Amino acid sequence: VKQPSYDYRISVRRIGQLLAGWDFIPGLVARDFSLAPARSVVDGTDDHFPESGPVILLAHGYLGSRFDLSNLAESLAAEGFTCLAAEYPESLAASYDRIEGLDRAVINDALLGCLESKLNIRSKKFGIIGHSLGCGTALRTGDGTWARVCIAGFPRQRDGSVVPGNVLFISSMNDGAVSPARFGGAQGYPKDISLLDQDSVLDSTL
Repeated sequence: VKQPSYDYRISVRRIGQLLAGWDFIPGLVARDFSLAPARSVVDGTDDHFPESGPVILLAHGYLGSRFDLSNLAESLAAEGFTCLAAEYPESLAASYDRIEGLDRAVINDALLGCLESKLNIRSKKFGIIGHSLGCGTALRTGDGTWARVCIAGFPRQRDGSVVPGNVLFISSMNDGAVSPARFGGAQGYPKDISLLDQDSVLDSTL
């Protein structure tokens, strides 16, 4: 049986549009890839989705794609989660033309609406994982009952307000853009944030 793969594209035209506002680059200037899954997966086109159980949305970052968090999605799916990864207008893949008014919020609302109407999923437990720019998407999606994970992105709204519910913020000490230093170091973390460094996490699992 042929192992399913992810068809991935990097569009030079989309890069020019997003970074420089150029529209003259032909759409044919692109490179296609076939990405192998990290786990053993099957083509689930004809499968039935679970009618209940937790649902996880995955939000890629700027110039990312819906496959950026595929390894994480595969692992979660293996544990019984239904994972949905949208491709947003800032994606490198350019699988659709950019449309005025079509943004991440509109796409997520449509995706959530399809859960029950198209996929027959009636879940009461939701979560979202965002990477980089996708962290802002994670903070603005859902309500206080949602679980949120922000990877390499700021775990606060732009106005500094706290997001209701539980938020896990994952950052590298060497990430200059969103490192813990932006809080002023460990002493500058807001009181409602619990700091778990790498050593303490490893010690707790040994």
